[in-house]
Amino acid sequence: MIRQQIIALFLAGSVALPSCGLVKTPAEKVSEQIAALSDLSPITEFSILEAEEAYEALSDDEKEEVKNAEGIAEARERLEEQRAESRRMNARQLYAGKWVELAEVLGINRPIVYWFGPLTLSEPGIGESDGSEWKWDVSEDGKELTLSGNRGKVTLEAVRDGAFTELRDPKGRYVLLREEEAESYVKARFVKFDVSADNIGDIMGLPVCAGPILDEKDKPTGNSAWIQPSRKIDDGLVYYGRSEDFYYTLVVNGNTAEEWRLDYPFDSLSAPEWTQFRRGSSAGGTLVFIRQAFVTDNHMTDGRTRTLTLSDGMKYTTSQNWYVDVVDYQGREY
Repeated sequence: MIRQQIIALFLAGSVALPSCGLVKTPAEKVSEQIAALSDLSPITEFSILEAEEAYEALSDDEKEEVKNAEGIAEARERLEEQRAESRRMNARQLYAGKWVELAEVLGINRPIVYWFGPLTLSEPGIGESDGSEWKWDVSEDGKELTLSGNRGKVTLEAVRDGAFTELRDPKGRYVLLREEEAESYVKARFVKFDVSADNIGDIMGLPVCAGPILDEKDKPTGNSAWIQPSRKIDDGLVYYGRSEDFYYTLVVNGNTAEEWRLDYPFDSLSAPEWTQFRRGSSAGGTLVFIRQAFVTDNHMTDGRTRTLTLSDGMKYTTSQNWYVDVVDYQGREY
């Protein structure tokens, strides 16, 4: 009798269990699994796959009972955002450090288009230069840096050039190098000459008459263009830039001898065709040449400018006082 009562009580209890809410339907279980995704930080691919597989295992009727199924797509979107931020963090670590501008390293005079000074980038996304503070970030592909500060917004292209990393102005006006790589970069590409009256003749030839200068009506003006050739072009060196204090002098024998002070190398001069030139008494400053192996094109344009196209894709233009109506640039490269 007692045994029968125990069995009866057990059966009665088991029948009552569903009413206690302890057993969930498959749809309810999946709904809770999807809801839990929103609390995961960081979220993982595995957790999303588990929820997707559980949802796909339901029947069509059971799927209709899952009211938060869109939570799977939202979780995957969060995962992609998380991965993108991780890539940006890794890129920020890659570019963190101190950067210096190439022209400053070379000590050459350039147009004032770069005003950072040495640029320090820290991993949290803060940059500093000459007392100014910048916020900076990197594109997901790691190929572009964006700096924002009180001087506006600046975009830099990140390029790997052989063993070196360059941060370039998109218009090709300046290049930033890692401070610790700058010396090796310069040594591989450039040759510098400290100029004096004793060695200027080894670097530049005396002016050579290139022909008469014509006016707008194609009539002779009475003066000729004189071209100063480079003695380094045959050594595989192409003129790249000069220091701000560069100068040299030429003695001009016209009716009366006089000494001209000139600030630009390889410039053309305007003088009568019977003029005679010889070296002056002084010269100073620095001239910088780039090795020919790093130059893919060297030509003069009609705008009286010379453009170098370098092997890393950069274009570097220098203006000279060439007279394009009489000068054949071929064979006069410098």
